[in-house]
Amino acid sequence: MLRAHAARTAFQFLIVLILCLLISSCGDNGTGPSDSEGRGWILKAGLPTANHLAGIQAIDAKMAIAVGDSGTVLTTSDGGATWALLPTGTEAYLHGVFFLDADNGWVVGYGGVILRTDDGGATWSPQASGTTMDLRDVWFANADTGWVCGGDWGVRLYGGVMLKTVNGGETWGQVVMPASVNGLFFMDSSSGWGVGGYGIIVATADGGATWGPQTSGTGEHFGDVFFANPDRGWAVGMGGTILATLDGGGQWGHRPSGTTLDLTGISFADAETGWVVGDQGLILKTSSSGDVWTSQTSGITERLWGVSFAGAHTGYAVGENGTILKTTTGGEP
Repeated sequence: MLRAHAARTAFQFLIVLILCLLISSCGDNGTGPSDSEGRGWILKAGLPTANHLAGIQAIDAKMAIAVGDSGTVLTTSDGGATWALLPTGTEAYLHGVFFLDADNGWVVGYGGVILRTDDGGATWSPQASGTTMDLRDVWFANADTGWVCGGDWGVRLYGGVMLKTVNGGETWGQVVMPASVNGLFFMDSSSGWGVGGYGIIVATADGGATWGPQTSGTGEHFGDVFFANPDRGWAVGMGGTILATLDGGGQWGHRPSGTTLDLTGISFADAETGWVVGDQGLILKTSSSGDVWTSQTSGITERLWGVSFAGAHTGYAVGENGTILKTTTGGEP
């Protein structure tokens, strides 16, 4: 009897041990933190480039694409554990990236460069933009309809360029704009916003056929814009500027950022939770729709140019000198 009891106890212990090993081996699925990666923001080491990185898109919890100087495109398919440098055929400074899914995407850059991929970035095909201006951002509503914007950062009126395609980029046509735009966000194929220098915010309700100005109340240069839904959006810019709207841009109001550093990128997981990045490794987070922002520890001093989240936990930030940061805890320590 004692021998049977001991055997039963050993068997139960073995089952518990197996269950513990299975649980501990589970990685980040995009819904919560991964203990193996640590908490907070983690600097990714051993990257294949030290070129400046200007933009990133987290396509899902495992895949992300980053773009930057000298034609740089980096991709990960294992949640940032490893990164591959993809051949693009250009030395241009690539500044904007947009993927519809894991296969189909576009990147844009200086000198009017537009590149298209349909195999996740393994190969890239150039598209004729019809301009030599510096292209800074790109957005697609679907596989056919997309927009690209750019121009001189400091140009106020009619100095920039806005392009639109309705055939996936096979052809691009110029759109008349009331101002130069540096950052884009489209909610669908009709409603979109653009931000630029000198406090410029513009909006369209007809797919970019016409654009009208919105009052920002500031003269600061804007770097990025994000909308969580057709009503609620945010714009960030120089001098710690954060603006928010509750009515699609009918009215924009200042929100205290707690900093005077330049803000360059913004991403929201939902209407309440978002992140902003900027100069000197600055990362801010809000859980109150942008009413209150708190600083998160990045551990770096390089300027961060872009941020993107796939859900409330998994996100990336990129910047100078090939910097890539990742979090699986929403940036929380």
